[in-house]
Amino acid sequence: MGMLRIERIGVGLAVLAAVTSFSNLQVAPHPEHVLAVWSVGPAVIAASLLPAARGVGLAVGVPIGLAVAAAYWTAGYPPAAVLLGGVGAVALTVWGGGVLRREVGLRLHDANDLGHLLSVTGQVALAGALQGALMQVAVAGEVVGLMPFSYAATAAGSLLTMVPLVADLPDHPPLGGRRERRAQRVLAAVLIVLALMPAGAQVLSLLLLPSVIAWGALRVSARESLAQMYVALVSLMCATLLGSGAFIDAGGAFGLDDDGIAYVVTGYALVLALIACSALLFAADQVERTESAAQQRDLLQQVLDATPGAAIVGIDADGDITDVNVGVRRLLGYESSELLGAPAARLYADGELARLARDLHVRPEVPAVAEALARGRGSVAVTLRRADGSTRQHQLTFAPLHDAAGGPRGHLATSEDVTELLSATRALEESLARQVAVDRAKDAFVSTVSHELRTPLTSILGNTELVADMLEEPVDDATQEVLKGAVARIGRGGDRLLALVDDLLAHSAVEDPIPREVVDVADVVRDACARLAHVAGGSDVEVDLPEHPLHVVGRRGHLADALGHVLENAVKFSPGVPRIRVRAESDVERVSILVQDAGIGIPAAELTAVVEPFVRGSNAMRRQIQGAGLGLGLARTILGGYGGSLGLESTEGAGTCVRLALPAPGVGDSAEPPSAT
Repeated sequence: MGMLRIERIGVGLAVLAAVTSFSNLQVAPHPEHVLAVWSVGPAVIAASLLPAARGVGLAVGVPIGLAVAAAYWTAGYPPAAVLLGGVGAVALTVWGGGVLRREVGLRLHDANDLGHLLSVTGQVALAGALQGALMQVAVAGEVVGLMPFSYAATAAGSLLTMVPLVADLPDHPPLGGRRERRAQRVLAAVLIVLALMPAGAQVLSLLLLPSVIAWGALRVSARESLAQMYVALVSLMCATLLGSGAFIDAGGAFGLDDDGIAYVVTGYALVLALIACSALLFAADQVERTESAAQQRDLLQQVLDATPGAAIVGIDADGDITDVNVGVRRLLGYESSELLGAPAARLYADGELARLARDLHVRPEVPAVAEALARGRGSVAVTLRRADGSTRQHQLTFAPLHDAAGGPRGHLATSEDVTELLSATRALEESLARQVAVDRAKDAFVSTVSHELRTPLTSILGNTELVADMLEEPVDDATQEVLKGAVARIGRGGDRLLALVDDLLAHSAVEDPIPREVVDVADVVRDACARLAHVAGGSDVEVDLPEHPLHVVGRRGHLADALGHVLENAVKFSPGVPRIRVRAESDVERVSILVQDAGIGIPAAELTAVVEPFVRGSNAMRRQIQGAGLGLGLARTILGGYGGSLGLESTEGAGTCVRLALPAPGVGDSAEPPSAT
């Protein structure tokens, strides 16, 4: 409210204090009656409303003091009492106004303001009691009497009931609905009317009225409940002065005289004012708390929705979902209505929550897991279930939530989808592993090829030198035989070098498998075994072929090369007389060639590695068996070009079985076998 309006209210209250002081002293039946007191409350409030400039307090207090002195004079009080009344009114008005302005400032918004008002009320009541004691001596010539109590009760009652009338009160919309507000007003009016009746249920109405006034302060509005309180008090006081109403009836029932009834009225006014003020401040506090909670919730939701890249879920102490952000819909596909109130466990993939509980040694419940993770580590990788049933990898963290008292009330779970990141990481790790394998293979290649090249070259150079030396002398029959052996060794060394170079070229660039043709695997097996018998005579080769053709789509030369490499390995790694079995078979999806030997075998730990280029079994290297480690790799590469595969089964020291598999015609290929003619 504006300063001009405040000053006008202050002047008005000062005038009211002067006028009511006259009326109180004229109406009071005797000097010790509770009404025989000047109007302390309006005077103190008037002084507190006016500016606190020097001299303004006296400008208010002196006129009130003169009016109070005149009121005591006209009421027939002795001169000493008139002087004490006027001077006391000036002092109490100036001092009380300053205390009220300083401690309350006529603002009633919370419990602290009400506490300050009660403190000022107590101080003003004590000051009034002191003035009443001095007036008791001036009027009756003795200290003992009721005037100190009358002055204290009147000062406290008038101040506490009138401050809310001019104070700055909380302003909020009515909390109750229209019907509730109407019911409260009707009930308050009925109780006030009953309290004014000459006989009947007046006492009961007095008991119920504070509750109804409090109801109005809580659910209707502060101003309206205070208006009801003033109407009730003024009506009851007027009825009491006229010798009727609830207080007269109660006084008669309890044997109270006029002074006792007056004290009851004053006490009732104090109680009613205290209840009304407490109720309206409680309602304002609840409204403020509700608005603050709503603002905090809105702020939290805004913060949550401002982080769409992460799924944020609020979880209460029971493990139920209380909050979700927009990231939950984007990353997990759930709408907020699907999750709010639902158990947080539904977000985990099957068995994931139990796995986390085992790792953390806690119960398989979301609150227990969340608490352990919040205390133990920053984040954990989990598998979460999307709304469509698919699963995604998330990096999950938990942060504890606390209530206003600092107690735990749940957790805030934040997760980010790291499925693609993990896939990229795994791909990078696999790429690095392959690079390491390539580096090792390169080292092995350099070492193997160096050895494979050095051995035949040494033989060629040595035999060439021998031939050159022997040709310097006449050639007899014995020398001629030696020369023939040396030339044969030179030829074999050259063949070895040529085969090695061919293998290297074949591995570096396998011929394009297009165009393709329909090939009978049985013919490929027969040709390869015949070539093996020609190159490595003395081998025991058993061939098991079905009577019907086994057609595949490919190129005959390529398939023969692949099988040839496998057969050469079988001979090379079989000490003594190699015993080899070659068998062909087929099913609906594939045609297979199985090459079984009884050689040195392959260590179990090296089965997946020996099919890589330039990789050889450790037992072959210990036995110093010649080779570059290209055969199986070339065979796998050739088969892979036609959609086939190469598989190994081996027991070290007991032999190896190599399966060369190709898809049957019509499985992954459109070629058809030729029709029989």
